[in-house]
Amino acid sequence: MIEPRLIGRKEAAAYCGIGESTFSLWVANHKMPPAIAGTRKWDKRAIDARLDEISGIGVSPKTQARQICRSGGAKGMRGAKLAADRVKFVIL
Repeated sequence: MIEPRLIGRKEAAAYCGIGESTFSLWVANHKMPPAIAGTRKWDKRAIDARLDEISGIGVSPKTQARQICRSGGAKGMRGAKLAADRVKFVIL
């Protein structure tokens, strides 16, 4: 049997190892991606990508800059842009 790539809220929560209400809270707080437009289904790959970001495995330069701004490590957007540029330099 082929594993479905799209899963419902209950399956998505189980896939993450959390309860449905926690999954709903994470979606509302943008910790998890929203359901695919017009459906009540989540893409496993989108969930995996977001979990990678949260755990620090796959942090994009934009996300890293946002995290730096929130933590107060950079001064405003100028600092965030500099941080993103540094990450791009390291990645390249």
